[in-house]
Amino acid sequence: MGKKVVFNGIEILTSEDDISARSFFDFTEEIIRLLESNLDDSDGNFRLSISTEFFMNKPPKHSIYVNGLNNQQTREKVVKILQRTAGKLRGHANGTARVNLLINDR
Repeated sequence: MGKKVVFNGIEILTSEDDISARSFFDFTEEIIRLLESNLDDSDGNFRLSISTEFFMNKPPKHSIYVNGLNNQQTREKVVKILQRTAGKLRGHANGTARVNLLINDR
């Protein structure tokens, strides 16, 4: 059994040619895909907020805020997932974004 990740609270109106917006959505989709495939029922239900600062010449810097996550092993899984996606926006965006996710049982 896996996890269902719900993406909350973002609406962006932009051109499809905007590489920063496209890169951000690719980044978000990859995080959701990895969370869904790497977390299971033992990881429990929790809310995850990822605040990310993007730079043109180095990997993004993540700040993670969780609510309802007491399992240290799950925290470590989430950190590894973010490390795997760190290069996704390198050189394509500059700025900050926050992604709010709800992780729960399917």
